[in-house]
Amino acid sequence: VCHGFPYQPTTLAYDPVQSLLAVGTRTGAIRLYGKVGIECHLLYEHDTAINQLLFMVNEGALISVSSDVVHLWNLRQQRPAVLHSLKFKKEKVTYCYVPLKSKWLYVGSKKGNTYIVNVETFEISEYIIYWNRAITTSCSTHPGSVKYIGEKPDDSNKLLIGFELGMLSLWDLKSQQTVVKIQCQLALMSVSWNFDGKTLMCSHPDGTLTTWNINKTKKPIQVKVPHGHVKNWSKTDKCQPCTIVNKVAWVQGKGSEPFIMFTGGVATDRPNRDQCFTIMQGREMTLFEMEDDIIDFTCLYGSPWPNDFEDPFAVAILLENGLAVYDLTLPNYPPYKIPYTINIHESAVTSTQFYSDCPVDLFTCLYSLGKKHKKSGISYSETEWPLKGGTWGESYKDSSLDLVITGHSDGSLRFWDATAIAFQFMFKFSTTKIFDRERVKESSEMDDEPYAIQDIILCMNSRTLVVSGAAGYVILYRFNFKETTAELSVMDVSVADQVSDTGNDCHMPMRADTDTSNILHLAKLRSGPIKQSPGFQADLICRNAQPGSDMENPGSNSILSLCYSSGFGIMAFSNIKGLIIIDTVQKHCVMSVRTVDVYGKYSPVFSGSSHVKAGESPPPSAGLSNGSASPSTPRKMKWSYGGKRGMQSFSGKSQSNPSIETDNEDLSLRSRSSSLCSVDREGNNKETVRYLNLLETYARKGDATATASLWIGTSSGSILVIILNLPPTGVERVKQPVIISPSGHYLFKLV
Repeated sequence: VCHGFPYQPTTLAYDPVQSLLAVGTRTGAIRLYGKVGIECHLLYEHDTAINQLLFMVNEGALISVSSDVVHLWNLRQQRPAVLHSLKFKKEKVTYCYVPLKSKWLYVGSKKGNTYIVNVETFEISEYIIYWNRAITTSCSTHPGSVKYIGEKPDDSNKLLIGFELGMLSLWDLKSQQTVVKIQCQLALMSVSWNFDGKTLMCSHPDGTLTTWNINKTKKPIQVKVPHGHVKNWSKTDKCQPCTIVNKVAWVQGKGSEPFIMFTGGVATDRPNRDQCFTIMQGREMTLFEMEDDIIDFTCLYGSPWPNDFEDPFAVAILLENGLAVYDLTLPNYPPYKIPYTINIHESAVTSTQFYSDCPVDLFTCLYSLGKKHKKSGISYSETEWPLKGGTWGESYKDSSLDLVITGHSDGSLRFWDATAIAFQFMFKFSTTKIFDRERVKESSEMDDEPYAIQDIILCMNSRTLVVSGAAGYVILYRFNFKETTAELSVMDVSVADQVSDTGNDCHMPMRADTDTSNILHLAKLRSGPIKQSPGFQADLICRNAQPGSDMENPGSNSILSLCYSSGFGIMAFSNIKGLIIIDTVQKHCVMSVRTVDVYGKYSPVFSGSSHVKAGESPPPSAGLSNGSASPSTPRKMKWSYGGKRGMQSFSGKSQSNPSIETDNEDLSLRSRSSSLCSVDREGNNKETVRYLNLLETYARKGDATATASLWIGTSSGSILVIILNLPPTGVERVKQPVIISPSGHYLFKLV
C-alpha cells in the first residue's frame, strides 16, 4: 500500500462503466481510485514516465503509454500486473487510442505514423497509416507528430488523425485513404469530437478554439478566444494575447446546453495562468483558479458510447499536488470533498509515527475534533461521491484500530485512521500557535522551516503528546475537552560547553530559573495568556536555549533524540552537546550534562576505576547533576558505581560545595578527566546521544525488582543506563525530587 498523492503526476484516465479513475506519473507509478476508501497502487519495475493512460472500458484492462513502450495491465486479478509490453525502438510514441469494445489499439508516433496493435497478442499489425498517405501526396511538408487519434462517433470505420502542425485527416480504415482533410492555420494542441460525429473542436497555442464541420472544411464554422477578443477569421484583427489551451473537451448533456471545458487560454499577463480552468455552458463562463498547476482533466459521465449524450455529472482535474473534482449538476459547480489521502504532503512530511491497537475512545475523540475544525469558507457539494468502482477484499479487513501521525515542515500534525487500506483523515492541529511568528521572521539565524516537526511521541492511555521542533524546542501536550486560556509553562534548558582546566567542572547545567540574558531563543513564544482550543493543549515548553557564542550555528539547537514516559513523569532529549532530563510533573530540569560526561568514570577515554569513601558525595567528574533539589536545600542522594572492584555504593547529603577526599586513584581519574576535557575543547570528540528510551527493567546485576531507567545510545555505538529514583505516586511525587544515579554499567560499545 502506498499512501498520499502520487508524486509528479502526468495524466488522467476514466472508465465510465467501472467508475474508476487512474493517475499516471513521471516515475512510472499508477494510482487507481474508486469509491470512498478504494485505492490501488501499481508500479512496473524498469518503467519510465507515463505520458498517457487509457482504460479498455469495462474490460478490466488499462494501457499505460511511455515514450518508447506501451504496457497492457490486467486489472481483473487480485494483484494487477502487466500482461503484455510492446517496445518501440525506432519510433517515439506520442498518442494512443483504443475504441470501445475494439481489439485494436492505435499508436501515433513522433514521425507522424500511426501503428495498429492487436490488444490480444500485443503485436503490431502490418496495416500502418504512414503520414504521407494520411495527408495525401499533394502535400510534401511533414505535418509533425501525431497529437490526436479518435474514432468518428457515428462511424467506427473512420479514424480522425490530428498532426502537430495543424493538419487533420479523416482516414477510412476499409478503403485505406483520407476522405476528409482539414488544415488549421495554427498548431494543434487537442481535439474533441461532438457526439453527432459531424463537428469537432480544436484548441491552439494562442488561446483560440476553432469549431469545424467535416462537410465544410475550407474554414472553421466558429473561432473563439474565450478570454480575449473575438477573432474574425477573414481579417487580421488583433486580440488580447492568451496562453496555450492544452486540452479542450466538448461534451453534451441531456436537455441542456453543451459544456466546453479547457485548461489555459487566459491572458498572458494574468498571474497563476497555468492554474486556470474554464467551464463554458451557453453564455455562461466560469473560471476556476486552482492552488497548483493543472496537469490534465477528464469529464465524468455515464454513457461510454461515443455517439450518445455523454451527460457529464462531474469533472476531475489533475493538479501538480492534488486532485479537484467539481459537481456539474449544481449551480456554480461546487467542489466535492476528496475522500482519498490526497493532502498528506500539503506540507512536506518531516516525521511519522504508527500506533496499533488504539483505544476506541481515542479514535472517537480524534474524529470528533476533526469535525469541529473543518476548513471554513468552502461550500462542498452534498452529492454522493461520483466514483463508485471497486470493492473491499475480505483479506484486508482487520479489527484492530491503527493510527498514523504525520509531522510536517509547517509545524502541523495530522492524524490518520490507518485501519483500512486507505488512510482516512481524522484531525489536524498546528504547533505554531503558541509562537510569535513575526518575531521569528526577523531572526536571520532562523532556518527556513523552524517549526518542522522532528519527533512525535503519543501516550494513548494518558492522551499525552510530545513533539520536538527544528528550532530546538520540545512541547508536551495534554488532552482537554474544554477550551482554556492561561499562560504557558516555559523552561529554558541548556548544556554548557565550557569546561575548567582542572577537570572539576566538566559541565554547567542550566536550570529553568537561570538568567538567560545572553541566550538566543530560536523559538520565540507569544506573551501573555494563550487561548487553546479543545484537544491537545500545550502544558510545558522546553526551549533548548543557546549561548550567544553559538549564534552562527543555529543547528546546534536541533533535538537529536527524544523520549517520554507518562508513567514516570519524565522526559529526556539530547542535542549535539549533551543530554537533558525533565521532570514533567514538577516541571523541573533534573539533569543537564555533556555527552562525554554521561559516561562518568566509564568513558572510553578512561581506564581503571575510582574509589569514593562512604558518606561522601561523588566527584564532579562523574558527570551527573545534583538532581532537582535547590542548591541551598540538602537532600539524600545515593550513587552506585561498578568497576574492577565490583559494586560500590555510598550515600550522603548533597551540598553546593562538597568536600571530597581522594586517594591515588581519585587523582588519576581527575587527571584523565582533565585530559578528556581538553580533547573535547579541541573539537576531536564528536560523540552525541542518538537514542533514548525510558524503561522499567532490571538495570543492574542482582536487582530483585525492576526499576525506572533511562537507556542511552550514542553515535559511537556505546550503550549506557541511568537509574531514575522516583518518589511514590500522589502528594510525594509532586513534592519530593527525582534522584538520578548511574546504573554502574557501561554496557558495551559496538565496533
